[in-house]
Amino acid sequence: MPANDVMLRLRGSEYEQLLKTVYLGNWLLASWQPGRDRDIEKLESKIFSYASSAGLGKYADYDRETEMFSPADALHEMPEINAAISDYDDETFWQELSDRLAARELADKAAGLEGKERFAALWDAADRYEYEFEENGIEDVFVVKNPLLKALLRVLPGRLAGRPLEDDGGDETCLSPECMAKLAAGTSAELKTPHCRPHGEK
Repeated sequence: MPANDVMLRLRGSEYEQLLKTVYLGNWLLASWQPGRDRDIEKLESKIFSYASSAGLGKYADYDRETEMFSPADALHEMPEINAAISDYDDETFWQELSDRLAARELADKAAGLEGKERFAALWDAADRYEYEFEENGIEDVFVVKNPLLKALLRVLPGRLAGRPLEDDGGDETCLSPECMAKLAAGTSAELKTPHCRPHGEK
């Protein structure tokens, strides 16, 4: 036997777990790739080719035309397989959403940051988004198309980044059109105009 070849002796339960693991691994790759990797497909076929002799033939299908083995419907339909995929989708959805929103928020703000400083800024922003999603899911997520409102919303995250997650007793953002326009233009609105009023004040 060549030195780089490997032989495994598995119990039936271990081989069954191997089939499930290989299936989940290939599902992960195939879930985003347009086509399957031929070498991985061959390896999957080789591993599944022993299913029948291990008394697990229900987990493998054989295609006479391609002479390849593949996972059978019995494996696709297993509750534990579907639960694992569902848990993975749920976890990666929220994590990816938080990371992408944090990266967008800091695209300009963190442009000059490097190394640990940049990582810390991204981590902090993503943590705030994760907190929001844990509390409210996507209830407060909206698609904004108004150009003026878009500009305003791009300014506000940086201004609110230093605020604690807990309620600090009230939002002092000015609601007057003059101050809103200043914020949208990226100009400081800290100097009050005669029309200014704190949020919540009539």
